[in-house]
Amino acid sequence: MPKRSVLIVDDDESIGRLLSSALRTLGFRCDYARDASEALTMAQSSKYDVAVVDLHLPGPSGLEISRRLAAGAPEKIPQVVISTGDESLSADAAREAGAKATIFKPFTPEELVEVVNGLMRVA
Repeated sequence: MPKRSVLIVDDDESIGRLLSSALRTLGFRCDYARDASEALTMAQSSKYDVAVVDLHLPGPSGLEISRRLAAGAPEKIPQVVISTGDESLSADAAREAGAKATIFKPFTPEELVEVVNGLMRVA
């Protein structure tokens, strides 16, 4: 069975590495993008089962990335949005943008893995 693949989008490289490491340990294939442009380019060249997108990115926001991935750029990719902001506003905005789940910092790698696995079961 091929590895499930995850696109991680976060402008904080240390967080991107932590998330990638946690998911790789459990057998996921992970690619890491630092911004919207890089993420959308990667989404066009590879197939991902799930995207993990930081809500607060420089340039186009995580919400814009979610909108484009949910709309099918180039195909629909279920996403979980990571946020540090007001929980209810962030969750509502993420859902409206097309995200399937929101997780709030601080969180554990195990919490992220649980959410990613849940999205893969549904997708």
